Amino acid sequence: MVLSSYAKVIWEDFLSLIYPRTCINCSDSLASQEHFLCTSCRSSLPKISFDQFADNPLASKFKYNPKVIGASAYLKFTRNGVTQRMLHEVKYNRNEELMETLGEWYGLFLQPLNLKADFIIPVPLHLSKKRSRGFNQSEALGRGLSSMMGIPQNSDIVRCIKKTATQTKKTKVERWENMESVYQVIKPSLVEDKTLIVVDDVITTGATIGALCDVLARSRPRYIFVLALATGATT
Repeated sequence: MVLSSYAKVIWEDFLSLIYPRTCINCSDSLASQEHFLCTSCRSSLPKISFDQFADNPLASKFKYNPKVIGASAYLKFTRNGVTQRMLHEVKYNRNEELMETLGEWYGLFLQPLNLKADFIIPVPLHLSKKRSRGFNQSEALGRGLSSMMGIPQNSDIVRCIKKTATQTKKTKVERWENMESVYQVIKPSLVEDKTLIVVDDVITTGATIGALCDVLARSRPRYIFVLALATGATT
């Protein structure tokens, strides 16, 4: 086993000579044990450290829903910052492995909180949009979180039944209106009296994940936590 691990490192080092791996953020060469970001860039990620899940700027977006008892995010999103660069790599280069790795880093970050839940539920994509993108970014994020937190992910509880227009250029009110009647709980028995963690890649106004939480609340879960990879809601 030790020999096999050593051989793997040698092989990865050999491949890096032919196909150099570079840091997504600073473009420096990566060592064999580094993935996507160099050690320096990873250690300087703009992490968000809310003191409480229930009392922070992100959680305030969902205070109208009594089932949502906490919300948090891993990274601060700023234009042209490292978070945006990583999300662009995921979206435009279809880098599913990067998103799953980010989920693992986030899950490791959350481990000291010992968060308990029955399921992780990723924000679902409409089938046509999933085909276009190649994968569901929230689902990849959830897999990484699940592996570190020991909480199973279930992608079959909710489905997206309405293809929505892009949210990018819409106002806050238009975004909420755009998300009406988008989601349907297809397995309400798995939601009733359960504690759920709902995950999304980025939260801006909260319209997308808020609509999902509203639909889930009708199936009478015990509690809902909201987790996002990134948000700008820090003040």
